[in-house]
Amino acid sequence: MDYKNYIEIRKISLLYYQYCFVDTGEYLADGIFYQNRITVRYGAEFVREGTRYRFIFCKIRKKDRSIFFKSME
Repeated sequence: MDYKNYIEIRKISLLYYQYCFVDTGEYLADGIFYQNRITVRYGAEFVREGTRYRFIFCKIRKKDRSIFFKSME
C-alpha cells in the first residue's frame, strides 16, 4: 500500500492544482518547497489543540506538479 501525506482537491483551474497536505508545527514542508523552488499559494490551515500535525490547503502551478510529488516523498 502506498501512503501519501497529501490529497488532490479536484477543482477546475487553468493554471493550478489544489492540494491538502499534512505538515508539522515546525512547517517542514516550507523548507522543502523553498529548496525545490516550488511556488506555493497557501490557503486555509487546520490544527487541533494539543496535536503536532496540521492540515494545510495550497495551490501549486501545473508545471510544478512533478516536483511537488517528489517533494512530498
